[in-house]
Amino acid sequence: MKQHDFRAEVDEYGKTKIVVADAPKRRKIDIVPMIVCFFIALFMWIYMINLNDTGVTATMTLPIEIEGIDELRANSGMMLYGVDKEEVVITVKGSNRDIKRFTQADYRASINVGDITQSGRHSRTVLISVPTGSTITVETKEHLSVNFYTDVNITKKVPFDFVQGNWITNPSYTYTIEKNADFVDVSGPKSIIDTIEAARFRIPDDKYETGTNFSGFALSFLDKNGDSVTYDSSVVNYSTSNISVKVIVSTKKLIPLEIKLPEGVSGIHANPGIDSIYVQGDPYLLASVNKYTVTLSEEDIAAGGTILFTLTGEDLPGGVSFVTPDQILRITIVPLELEGSDAANADVSEPEESSYYVSETEESSDYSIGEETSGSDVTENTAEATEDTAVATEDTAEATEDTTVANEDTAEVTENTTEVTENTTEANENATE
Repeated sequence: MKQHDFRAEVDEYGKTKIVVADAPKRRKIDIVPMIVCFFIALFMWIYMINLNDTGVTATMTLPIEIEGIDELRANSGMMLYGVDKEEVVITVKGSNRDIKRFTQADYRASINVGDITQSGRHSRTVLISVPTGSTITVETKEHLSVNFYTDVNITKKVPFDFVQGNWITNPSYTYTIEKNADFVDVSGPKSIIDTIEAARFRIPDDKYETGTNFSGFALSFLDKNGDSVTYDSSVVNYSTSNISVKVIVSTKKLIPLEIKLPEGVSGIHANPGIDSIYVQGDPYLLASVNKYTVTLSEEDIAAGGTILFTLTGEDLPGGVSFVTPDQILRITIVPLELEGSDAANADVSEPEESSYYVSETEESSDYSIGEETSGSDVTENTAEATEDTAVATEDTAEATEDTTVANEDTAEVTENTTEVTENTTEANENATE
């Protein structure tokens, strides 16, 4: 039997008592960690139960992928169009773990059209693909099937034209519309392309004060009755990148005409008979054209008399030309010392402005549809009048010269008559003697 040691101890009340010196101490139990462990275990149990729950569902919307389009085109030369649905709504069911683990990107909805060989209307069932190796299954599907059409893809040349919109026009401007193509290639399903008889481009409504070029525009289509028809841009294909429609704006402007002598030449006067001339072109370009200069050469001056100078307009800016092409100027070269004589004055006097050079149209703030005006007839009359004036001037000069010769002949006759009279008088005197 084990022997124990005893000792005396004073308790909390001041009493002395005998206790066993080597007796084991009592342990205190801490309940807080036990409670924490209990709840952790409970949470883990609930979590595991939920992960293995196979009755969880989820609803999602998937885009419908169309497979086999290349095979359809290669095998039968057909195209697909008019698909009535682009997406499908599905409900899937599986374990909570799988439902949460996979996203919408892991599911697919598709149809395959590669085996179709006939044109017309078709229907295909949507196939749903779910993640492999999971508990997920498809429970319900909306829009179970997809309807669409197939047809031979053809290209057709369709007559092309433009339509002028409601423009705000300037009455002093002339408007011309040009296109570089009469047809446009349109491709798509044969059943649709066969109904298209014409293509149109409507020029936008605007206030056109300078030339404008349109390209790469959208077209509208007409059927055989001339009625407008509309098709999906994904079905009917065309390109207008190489087709242009130009709105050309033109007007006239009266500018001064200047005759420039060669450098170092003086003492002469060059008279063109007119002091201004009309040019035509885009209003934007005409804004920088304020004078036209004709430069004479030393050879022109040496020839003297009347110089015929053709106004070709080659030195005008691009897009600007004379209203009268290749107009001929009669430039009269006269020495300055003859300007005081009657003949010189007749040659160098400024003729009155021809009826061709009408007063320049005042700019109007009110825009309306203007009429194209042509000045060809008036120009011809002006040229003839100028030529007649020059001929009349030459005739006057010849008449003056003839009068001078006649005066010289008269003087010579008078001198001869005087000499005869003197001889007669001398003879009479001799007879008297």
